[in-house]
Amino acid sequence: MAESREDSEALLPCHLVQLAANAAQMGDLATARQYCVRVLAGDPLYEDALLWQNVATESMAEKIRLLHKILSVNPENDRARTLLLWTESRQRRGETISTSMEVDLLRACPYLGTPGGRHARFRDPSPGNVCHAEAGERRSPRAVSEETQRDVCLATDHLACPTYTRAISIARRRASDTLYSYFDFFGLAEEPFNIVPSPRFFYPSEQHERALQLLRQVIEHRQGLALLTGQVGLGKTLLLRVLYETLASDKRYTVVFFPHSGWGSEYAMLRAMLQSVGVIPARRRSLRDLEIALEDYLVHQAFHEQKTVVLLLDEAQNMTMRLLHRVRRILDMQINERQMAQIVLAGQPRLMQMVGRSAALKDRIVANCTLSPLSPAEVRSFIQLRLRKAGSQDGIFTPGAVRAITELTNGSPRRINVLCMCCLLDAFERRLRTIDEEVVLRAANALPAQPAEETEVPTIAAGGRWARFRRWLGGLIRRRS
Repeated sequence: MAESREDSEALLPCHLVQLAANAAQMGDLATARQYCVRVLAGDPLYEDALLWQNVATESMAEKIRLLHKILSVNPENDRARTLLLWTESRQRRGETISTSMEVDLLRACPYLGTPGGRHARFRDPSPGNVCHAEAGERRSPRAVSEETQRDVCLATDHLACPTYTRAISIARRRASDTLYSYFDFFGLAEEPFNIVPSPRFFYPSEQHERALQLLRQVIEHRQGLALLTGQVGLGKTLLLRVLYETLASDKRYTVVFFPHSGWGSEYAMLRAMLQSVGVIPARRRSLRDLEIALEDYLVHQAFHEQKTVVLLLDEAQNMTMRLLHRVRRILDMQINERQMAQIVLAGQPRLMQMVGRSAALKDRIVANCTLSPLSPAEVRSFIQLRLRKAGSQDGIFTPGAVRAITELTNGSPRRINVLCMCCLLDAFERRLRTIDEEVVLRAANALPAQPAEETEVPTIAAGGRWARFRRWLGGLIRRRS
């Protein structure tokens, strides 16, 4: 260790983290862990210490736990979110973690960026880099000399930079005053009603379980094409993600998930499919070149790797008829009556109408799963499961509150999440540990009005606040979709 025990005892936490970072860069992970442990003993939620503890930890599960802890305290920590996505993807593929890549991500100051934003910067010292740590509504990001960039901003020395430490202190206090205290107040480890689809929060209602089993059956028996349809917000994307994680962990399958399927052309569609499986065609001048490359890949996977290729296409209602015809041509890729690719198309109800215009494609549908809103009993179980997964064991929502939520949201999971999140925030502001019908109505009444969506939510009560709430939810859901 570079510092003596007596000298290091007097160091500030930011300097101890800097020493941990330097040790991690040199490959001395044991020393890095020691420094981080000392910082965390005094402040268990010191984000930089948790980040470098993640680097110095060899256990994949422990890395994920540490990163989740950071995001539960400060969901705006972009570095923790990036590391978490990268670590989870490596875990799914059974790959090891590269410490050098983690170090590269954390070595530079996150507030160093271009004038257009701090999420983009030059990797080397450049006059195009500026400091966003002191920027505000009336203050532009300040210029930083290339020498300072080299010695501080692009090195672990930024951890002890007064401007940086002040900026992260403000950011942490802002997060702590809202989200962390909010989680702590309700006994939560994370946001239970986040509308971003997370397989961990999948609610296995009877219809969702049935759809999942039916889709798996089509894929396992190599039957070709399955459809998953339903109105906006009923859980199609989340169900696809659950299916993806289930199949991706099985070595018999090569699974590709496309969150958006609105490609501009057949060429773009085939190119995206080939890129997603890591295939670079020898020739790619024409659509036929890509088609041959895809067929060669499917043959190799089926007969040499003994794997089933599964393509999950979400938001498929945005596909043109030409793209749907291309889907049919991919389904036509067969050898000895063996289906080469299994495809699931998921989208809004109009997808079924679009498929119906092509008799050749419609005849290929083996299963058509349609999702519907949750029943009142399922809404109650849905809310309870989300709270339990987020760490709460208390009955926060009363039966009256659940009934009001059911009526207001018409059983749409996404709308339930939005309203429940607003209820928790309203209750936290008023320091109410139980949410009743009055809190639900107040949260609905306080939401801003938005333009009405194309398909109106069925009217469940008279009064302007209900209509305003439905319009707001409609606008939010349309923007998120």
